[in-house]
Amino acid sequence: MSRGKLTTIFVLITIICLGLSALLMPRRDAGAVDAEPLLSFPPSEVTEVVFAGGETEDQRLVRVSGDRWELRIGESPEVRWPVASDRARAFLRILDRLRGMPTDLQGEESTAALTVVGGSGQRVRLGLPAGSLGGRAMVTLEDGAGVRAYVTSDELPRLLGGRGFVGWMDARAFAGVEGRVTRVEIASGGGAMVLGAVGGGWRIESPFEAAAEPSLVEELVTGLRMLPMAEGRPERSEPPTDATVISVTTESRDAGEDGSVASRVLEHRCVTLGPVSGGGRVPVLLSARVAGGGGLADMVSDALGPITASVDAARLTELVRQPAFYIARRALRAEPSDVRALDVALPSGAVVRVERDGEGWRRDGEMVDGAEGAAIESLVELITVGVATVAAWSESGEVEGSQPLATITCGGLGGTTLETVRIGVAGLPAPAEDSRLHALLRVGGVLRYYPPEAGVGRAAAWITGLVPADPGGADPADAVGPSAG
Repeated sequence: MSRGKLTTIFVLITIICLGLSALLMPRRDAGAVDAEPLLSFPPSEVTEVVFAGGETEDQRLVRVSGDRWELRIGESPEVRWPVASDRARAFLRILDRLRGMPTDLQGEESTAALTVVGGSGQRVRLGLPAGSLGGRAMVTLEDGAGVRAYVTSDELPRLLGGRGFVGWMDARAFAGVEGRVTRVEIASGGGAMVLGAVGGGWRIESPFEAAAEPSLVEELVTGLRMLPMAEGRPERSEPPTDATVISVTTESRDAGEDGSVASRVLEHRCVTLGPVSGGGRVPVLLSARVAGGGGLADMVSDALGPITASVDAARLTELVRQPAFYIARRALRAEPSDVRALDVALPSGAVVRVERDGEGWRRDGEMVDGAEGAAIESLVELITVGVATVAAWSESGEVEGSQPLATITCGGLGGTTLETVRIGVAGLPAPAEDSRLHALLRVGGVLRYYPPEAGVGRAAAWITGLVPADPGGADPADAVGPSAG
């Protein structure tokens, strides 16, 4: 054992003995030395903490704003990642209660150092020991008053060890996705899907264009926000050509000290790096960059990562669904009362127009009776608020074996066109246990199937009743009536 280590042990034993004596002896005189706080300013003023001399490059724990902290490692380029707020708060509490007994003895030279920086330029450097004895450790403190030695609790060196703040990184694969999510892209060997926010809703932008079901997209966004990672470490890796890439774009507004507001658009990326391990985990590369910027080699100062980690492969698979899964289940996102007119183009070429007024529905200027009005309202409800059992996509928009009924243009206030849909009947796409014919609404290449309930049957019966049924064939309305089987 080196002479320095023996000296350190001797000093610590002496201090422990003095502490025990203090408990057994009468109260000391007023001139006796008490434990002193090692931080000369409150932790609420701490803006940065630097850890040096550990197993990694120098680490900076930086207060981004309020209770938000970020870990920054190395230089050119600097690796950045959010820190779990609870770990940062716990660390500040330790600094707040850190006390030490001054000593003239010299221990072993520090192996790591912690520099605490305050908002007004205050700076305190703590030299951390390699070991401790009986829960006590010797540290050196350097500030504007010079260098001094203290014996204190070993809580701080035990907390940091040789890794520093690396273990405090936010354990979410998409850490930092705090702003409004405006875009989600998922690309893999099977193709690419793009979901974009439009107004208060979502649209599928690729591989086809269609309205997306908001609740399903929000479920995806929430799942990505909360996707946990493990084994996070600052490291660059080259992703394989067949990697799965998940990108989440966020928009946020940051208020400056001068009252100005700046918008920031970030693209957060999760890229798979290899096959699934025996433990069911897949390695990933995590990063964030300013949207529209360069690749990982062009990381900018306000980006995150890159770090490597691993995520649960099964959970990732649950999140990566086929694009058709996200198709909106409603053909038209509007209320029935928003539809003021219907132009029904029949297979024969005839067009029937019905219009809504304050009293009900009119056809050819004449008020329809109650039964026909209810059937028209059923059709409007089917198009606007009806929830499809199955939603699918067809490049051609056609379905083999389907029976067309009509093409319907929905008009709103002021003669605006809300949507054009084609209605017919067809069987559910395979595999399906329900063999009944369903109502089929088609908008472009999007196919929506509705079960043959009473409202659907009334709507189909009204359309087919606009022209005489074909004497030589079955009435399509019969296929979607309540008793169809």
